[in-house]
Amino acid sequence: MDILITRPDHDDTVTYLSLWAGEIVKRAKCSGNVFDYAGKKANKKEIEKLLKKRNPRFVFFNGHGNEKTIFGQGDQPLIKEGENEELLTSKIVYSRACNSAKSLGKSACENGADAYIGYKGEFTFFTDTSSECTPLRDKFAEPFFKSSNEIAESLIKGNTVSEAYDKSQATFDKWIGKFSSSGAPVGSETIIWALYADKENQIFHGNKGAAL
Repeated sequence: MDILITRPDHDDTVTYLSLWAGEIVKRAKCSGNVFDYAGKKANKKEIEKLLKKRNPRFVFFNGHGNEKTIFGQGDQPLIKEGENEELLTSKIVYSRACNSAKSLGKSACENGADAYIGYKGEFTFFTDTSSECTPLRDKFAEPFFKSSNEIAESLIKGNTVSEAYDKSQATFDKWIGKFSSSGAPVGSETIIWALYADKENQIFHGNKGAAL
């Protein structure tokens, strides 16, 4: 099984996405051939070429997005509604890109994608300024990325789209509970609000029973 993971890293936000997606790259290598398109390799030409040539079963996009577009390195459009979403035909897609599930995700499934999991609004996370040089140790960012990474981890383990979604939702709830406890750090109210927002914005289209 072929797996494609995009990891642009041209600004602080997508660098966090990239490094946390790197944890999925490690796990995916035990399940199939992983095409890790990080940094400059996360460009439209390379992505389109791979999607056509290898037809990966699972595609995990990380980066900025809007309702109709997923962006790569330097905010270059990778997949755009009405232009090339048919490249996602027969694939399970997870897009950790703001807003892209609202319109593009639906259109992708109407044009042949097996399933599309993503966010109908912004994917928000907070960081600890003292940990920004070591994002994987950032305790403020951890709940957002552990919860959202659960989609990819569950799919790679063989879970269905709906099972992966449910597990991610449950992980959001776990972290919300942790930051609601009496020993939670100062500023937890804001983190809780953002976790709730990400949980509510996470949706999927297509075949809920699809699996890798």
